Amino acid sequence: MLKASAFSLVTAISYGIGTNAFFSSEISQRALGFGLAAGFFEGLYFVTLAKALSRGNLGTTYAIMRAGAMLIVWILSLTILKEGMSAQTCVGALAVLIGVPLSQKDFRWKAFMQSIGGIFPWTSAFCIAGYHIMYSLALEDSAIMPPVLYSLSIGVAVVLLTGFVLLHRGARQKLFNSSGRIWTLAFLTGLGMSLSFILFLESLKTIGPGLGISLRNTSILFALVLGLWMGERLTRSQIAGVIILFFGSALLSLN
Repeated sequence: MLKASAFSLVTAISYGIGTNAFFSSEISQRALGFGLAAGFFEGLYFVTLAKALSRGNLGTTYAIMRAGAMLIVWILSLTILKEGMSAQTCVGALAVLIGVPLSQKDFRWKAFMQSIGGIFPWTSAFCIAGYHIMYSLALEDSAIMPPVLYSLSIGVAVVLLTGFVLLHRGARQKLFNSSGRIWTLAFLTGLGMSLSFILFLESLKTIGPGLGISLRNTSILFALVLGLWMGERLTRSQIAGVIILFFGSALLSLN
């Protein structure tokens, strides 16, 4: 993850310079503080994600992280940030919340119930919620540009990941013994991270964090469509999840 994050940082800085965002953006102390906090949560998320995936089922772990983060963000957004929620938004968000676990190929309800008490998936969920809220608060300062904000936060995340790698011998060996294919994949992952996060931050400038994370979770639809194109077959549970996700995303998009 360190390699991908480092490439993402370079890509974000290059994008910011190329679009003149670094020269036209101003950073207040408030935006700087929330940006640094977002980077801390993002770096901690990468670490806890690795821990969670090494200890649990992929579908179950992903469902807890994404659905859990969505619940946390909506609770904080409604109670602290005073984000509005219409009946349509409520139904759409609930549909996405249900559709996320159903759409996972190797998701098992029994394993989900057993994993609810696991610390790392929920820590990851808390971190996802944390950087969503911090990004939203930082963007209340209209002078800061998304490429600048993301460069700031991912820079902090890279520092945290570097410390984690240096402290773990196994992680150091994986970093320096990687093949050319791994480095290529890391570069492509970093490129995708930068572009997707910058676009996401652009949307957060006009919508609340609760609606933002709900819409972001509908990205699973695109992953499933890509899987179908690659020849994968959907289970009945996944088909149900796709239908529910599509319904929820339609309601949220029309809000």
